[in-house]
Amino acid sequence: MAYAKLQVRVNGGAPQSGGITVDFEDEIQLTAESKVGWGSPPARWEIYDYPPGMSGASFGGWTHDAEADVYYWVGNGDPPLLAWPDSVFQWGKMMFRLIILGGLGEGYVDEATAVQVLSPSGLEDVAHRRPGSSPHARPCAGEVGAARHGRRRRARATSFRRRRSPATTRPWWASSCLATPPPALSR
Repeated sequence: MAYAKLQVRVNGGAPQSGGITVDFEDEIQLTAESKVGWGSPPARWEIYDYPPGMSGASFGGWTHDAEADVYYWVGNGDPPLLAWPDSVFQWGKMMFRLIILGGLGEGYVDEATAVQVLSPSGLEDVAHRRPGSSPHARPCAGEVGAARHGRRRRARATSFRRRRSPATTRPWWASSCLATPPPALSR
């Protein structure tokens, strides 16, 4: 029986799924747990959220859909390798989606795998899109986008690291909107 289960190999290692933390310059290979039963239409592999300014060389061989603002590759084999840039300004989350057989059956879409690079001072970024959201929407983009970029500027000047209490801890790839704005930082 065909199903979509996206996995990631970091630097040629063992396949993993879920939220994976990687380092600058790591090579990321998307793959699937099984490709049995895949046919036509071919699978669509998507990068539906990625750090601001990341494009071009990082996504070599992938096609950019400007309307949906996603990078995609179509085929039943593994897509091209992704290389995280060696730049302290290219940190954040990259979220993936795998759609098989047009996504019209139970278990034909998987978007439960993502990778992140922490900032040089250890900050986690905020993903604009969360699994299940419309590819055309960026939930809370105004508020979170401003907080995201403001936090990056502040992160360069301070070693602030946001800590969550155990009661509010969620998987990092599932948190895309902050219930309250991030705390103001003093200089």
